Amino acid sequence: MTPRQPRVRSAYSYGDVFEGFAMLALGRNADAERAFREGEAALGHPSPLRVVALARLGRTAEARAQLKVVEQAFGKPFFGPESIAAGAAELGDTTTMYRWLDTGQRERSGVAPWLGLWDRPFLAHRQEPLVQRILQQMGPTPLTFAAPPNR
Repeated sequence: MTPRQPRVRSAYSYGDVFEGFAMLALGRNADAERAFREGEAALGHPSPLRVVALARLGRTAEARAQLKVVEQAFGKPFFGPESIAAGAAELGDTTTMYRWLDTGQRERSGVAPWLGLWDRPFLAHRQEPLVQRILQQMGPTPLTFAAPPNR
């Protein structure tokens, strides 16, 4: 008998694998990629942040393929469009990044308010007018970007 893989109720998958988040923050990109890949079975959908891990590992072709899979899966279930934007930003695809940031704002994503706290991959774009517009439209006190860790 094989052990059953627990599943998150996929209609409410707002997040991704927390271990993967931690590994990305620590710069342990290979561990993050593994955690996101293994977590896909439990989440019931492809991991948007696996794109970030793959891109940081230099596995660009795999990252682009994962981005396409994630974009096609969006809405079945819902996960934060900002996670898709993060993968696109990490790949240097600002057109796709802005499309997904706008989607998050239009759909009033619960992830959107955290955008200003992400140190990567949005730091490179923090002064761009479109990012500033998105941050300002989120509320009366626009978030500012956190300083990245010294690594």
